[in-house]
Amino acid sequence: MSIREMGKEFSSIGCFTGFSPVMEEPPGLSISFIVGGFFEVQGGLLSTNLIFRQKTAMSKIVKNILLGLLAVFVILQFFQIDKTNPEAPAEQDLMALTNPPDEVATLLKSACYDCHSNETVYPWYTNIQPVGWWTKDHVEEARGHLNFSEWGTYPAKKAAHKMEESYEEVEGGEMPLKSYTLAHSEARLNDEQRDRLVAWFQAQETQIKQAGSRSETPAPNMIRESGEDEDHEDHEDQDH
Repeated sequence: MSIREMGKEFSSIGCFTGFSPVMEEPPGLSISFIVGGFFEVQGGLLSTNLIFRQKTAMSKIVKNILLGLLAVFVILQFFQIDKTNPEAPAEQDLMALTNPPDEVATLLKSACYDCHSNETVYPWYTNIQPVGWWTKDHVEEARGHLNFSEWGTYPAKKAAHKMEESYEEVEGGEMPLKSYTLAHSEARLNDEQRDRLVAWFQAQETQIKQAGSRSETPAPNMIRESGEDEDHEDHEDQDH
């Protein structure tokens, strides 16, 4: 009979007699429990130590990455942008040529001229790279598309087209850029200001087109004088 069976039998006897015998575990069984528990504890300690080492190694990797990024950031600050604005004759500027109302002139200066002229004022954050590089590239791209400081050099057809583009961009809310107005509150246009600027651009487009059509078509008196000159020359030839 096995030990377990003997234990069950004694337990059943205790139930009937009211006597509950205490069975002592064999020494070998206790030793096995002790040895097993020891190895279980040791295994737990090893697992905890391994996790700790992994976390430490990961922390070192993250720390090295952050230090590397910081070093790159510091090095970038040695490469600052050139904030010198190109020179442009004042008489070629849009303001000088069109003489807009004071309100329109203020709106143009605050909402357009910082990117679309040679009068760019670079804010403090352009001293931080690569933000300054991005701003410089944006300004140069904007000037290449439309430069109010060089307005006098534009042919009539190009100038009229630029005015059309300007009022379409402003009317559609695409200009000034939202990324620009976030840092320049003075460039934010309310509905009234936007309508005022759109109306002025449209009026300028109309004037340019009308002036262009007049310059391409000879005036009536010029046609008459030319005809008289030709008739006079014909009469002189007949007399000779």
